[in-house]
Amino acid sequence: MSGRRGRTPNGRDEAGWRRKAAAWTAWAALTTLATASRAQTPLPSLDDGAPPAAEAAEVPTAGETQPLSLWYQFTERYSATPDAAHPAWLSQYQVGSREKIKFTTEKARGAPDVNEAVVQTIYTERAVKTTPTQAASDVVRRYDRAKLSTTLKSHRPFQNPRFLEQLTFWYRIQPGQPVELYNLSEGRKIRQLEFDRIVSNPFLPQLATLLPASPRRVGDQWPAPRTATAILLGAMPLEEEYDVTAELLDVRAAEAGSSAMTAEFAIKGTLLLEGGDVGLNVRVAFAFDLPGEDARPKPGQPPRARPAIAAEGWISEIRMAETVTTPLPDDETGRLNQIQSRELVLARRARPSELGPEAALPLIAPDEPPDDPAHTWITYDDPRGRFHLEHPQSLRIASVHPDGGVDLADRRLEGNDVVSLGLVPKTGDPAKDKLAADPTEHKRKLVQTWREQGQEILMGDSGWLKDDVWAPLNRRVYRLEAALKPADEQAAVRSGRIYADYYVVQFTRDETLVVTAMTVRDPHVAFRDQAEGIIMSFNLGPSESPATAVGP
Repeated sequence: MSGRRGRTPNGRDEAGWRRKAAAWTAWAALTTLATASRAQTPLPSLDDGAPPAAEAAEVPTAGETQPLSLWYQFTERYSATPDAAHPAWLSQYQVGSREKIKFTTEKARGAPDVNEAVVQTIYTERAVKTTPTQAASDVVRRYDRAKLSTTLKSHRPFQNPRFLEQLTFWYRIQPGQPVELYNLSEGRKIRQLEFDRIVSNPFLPQLATLLPASPRRVGDQWPAPRTATAILLGAMPLEEEYDVTAELLDVRAAEAGSSAMTAEFAIKGTLLLEGGDVGLNVRVAFAFDLPGEDARPKPGQPPRARPAIAAEGWISEIRMAETVTTPLPDDETGRLNQIQSRELVLARRARPSELGPEAALPLIAPDEPPDDPAHTWITYDDPRGRFHLEHPQSLRIASVHPDGGVDLADRRLEGNDVVSLGLVPKTGDPAKDKLAADPTEHKRKLVQTWREQGQEILMGDSGWLKDDVWAPLNRRVYRLEAALKPADEQAAVRSGRIYADYYVVQFTRDETLVVTAMTVRDPHVAFRDQAEGIIMSFNLGPSESPATAVGP
């Protein structure tokens, strides 16, 4: 399967993308990992003891085993308010997690470069909207405790507030759509690293899709849906060579005669992601209470008439890890690799008797989340502190330029939307630096490049944007609009055009920023407005003062 690495779902070569990816900072790589083989890490902890959410969630190694002939129908349901008629339905619960991320780059001589980060959190979460099938589509989450430690020298510790501190948000999942976060903490921005960690970790209500749709016995196996595996990995596996199986390993009571049960599932197999081949081995624990005697199978019943036990409960723990090895793109020997690994232990406490006073108090939420840039856009900081900006959640970090820039991309079936921003480097030659800031020179070179590529160009308007809008922000902005008709038939798009808006931004501090916004949306004006909103938010320097302490 190694020959398949570097392919996209439509078979296009990704070698060029990998060459650019190799130049990303280690932190950018660390914040975009996905997962696979069994984790051996301890239960999540922020200190010497286990967090409250993890104490009662350990996969049992002792307890009363259940007969192998019993069938179980596993379900997990949610309610926006506690329902006395359905005590197993989840409303509010507490989660503890421990995540370790490691990034290793092999070298021809000497020891490899190794960096790692450990993120530990405890948060309280409450369902605020459910579907007709009692799945949770919207939740409100509050981070109660968080700790971030890392060996990365380029990491800038968060100080005011600290990592995930004072953060409450509305979390929304819609079928076929990316995660949406709405910030409920007034005056508190969601930082890029915080957003990446939140959306890359499994959303517990979604993981109910891992449960078998039909009754199962201990030892039974069934195919694990690709969509459920994607929630674990943070990326959709390709259809080809997908071979992942789920199995009910065990069902035990906490002690003899107890109705509190724990089922353990295994998810194993191999699959193919865009980044390479993955071997998967995950353990999932599911907690439930045995129903009353009237609902249990009766001795002597014929097998066909025997009902399954209604195991209504919740996923109480997940343990997983992954190692993905990718050949270094510029290694001529073919022996050097980039190794990305991640380990995650996540545990949930859901029984009312287990929740502490803080977690038991109902989380307050508005009727609807605030849907505007102030509550939904993410704050991105250049790793070297040269600039910061805000951007919509739909535009994810695609690459980071070592010389001072970043590419944002929204990957859609119709085609990618891209906003690329880069500071123009200083040469030390006043004449050359002046020419590099001249919009006319940028326009000449851009048109020349497009023509050399064989593109058919439709030029639109160009000129300086209104000073009364941009002068208060201490900048002047020149915009050039164009539409390209792809010369390559394989690059043809549904609209027949790629719209490009090119900006030269001159700051009063004698700095120049170049921005390119490209989309196949028709009309493209709404996307252009987003790009100009990003330019308005762009500022030189870090988003907060340099930290005086070394830890979070």
